[in-house]
Amino acid sequence: MIDFEKHTYDEILIIKHLSNQASEEEEFLLHEKLTVNEAFQITYFEMKEVWETSQALAASENINIEKAIINFKAKANKIEEVSKGPSRKLIIWFSRVAALLVLGLLTWFIFFENKSIKITATSAILSNILLPDGTVVDLNRNSQLEYSKKFTGNTREVTLSGEAFFKVKEDKQKPFIIKTYKAYVKVTGTSFDVNAYQDQERIIVSVIAGSVLLYSLTDNQKSISVSAGETGSLSQKENGLFKYTKLDPNYNAWRSGSLVFTNMKLSEAINILHQYYNVTFEIRDKNIGECRLTATFNKQPLELVLKMLEISFNIEIIKSDKIILTGKGCL
Repeated sequence: MIDFEKHTYDEILIIKHLSNQASEEEEFLLHEKLTVNEAFQITYFEMKEVWETSQALAASENINIEKAIINFKAKANKIEEVSKGPSRKLIIWFSRVAALLVLGLLTWFIFFENKSIKITATSAILSNILLPDGTVVDLNRNSQLEYSKKFTGNTREVTLSGEAFFKVKEDKQKPFIIKTYKAYVKVTGTSFDVNAYQDQERIIVSVIAGSVLLYSLTDNQKSISVSAGETGSLSQKENGLFKYTKLDPNYNAWRSGSLVFTNMKLSEAINILHQYYNVTFEIRDKNIGECRLTATFNKQPLELVLKMLEISFNIEIIKSDKIILTGKGCL
């Protein structure tokens, strides 16, 4: 099975166009890309054919995705029988289409409502989502972003559940506001990461450029200003806002693929590994959690990381529906 790590905004732009949900700016961008970008042209016409096929399927009462995949494969096989030459690209494309029919449903999806768009990333990262004002967003796995088709009024508001990286288009007259379940972030133009998963104890804002205001929705709208190179957080346990004068080295791991641990407790490190690899860990023996990890991983597969942990800390790793760490621990 093909696994897509990221989906570019080009795919979303084409889908919005085909579903008549693209803004004027997005329609202009699409036609401009069609004029000058040959690779985009190929992608567009391929997806257009898939879209038209999917519309025909959706018109029936019973949509059978598995049957659709089989039909695509059958069509690809027929093409292969007719010609071994130029049809090779078409065969590869049909295989990719079959995978997209499944993975497109499982890894991300978009809801178009009357006045808003809701994008959900489940098991894949969505990159370069273009908002109506020109703001660009990367959306992490298990995250959801909702925004208006057009930003009207005196603010530009979006709602985030999970994690996203924002490059906000500057507009001092129209602040950009990100609402989460316990806090909201207010900016005019900057680059920053917001980590606001509801199952975590803290909401964390890491600022790369400019500055932001982090507000608490549970503490009388109190706020702190967080500047470039700083981290702001809202702690549910301590019920307060905090600012740190440095960035967490792993705040951007989900985008860069680089994980850095410096004398970190293993109990803390596995929380980061959990987020990055999207797997659940369990420490059976408390002393294992006290072991200190110093290591750097750069896009390493999970299997390699687990093997390193086993060797380094004299532990046994058991894999079931989660990853269990057991044994004496530490050397």
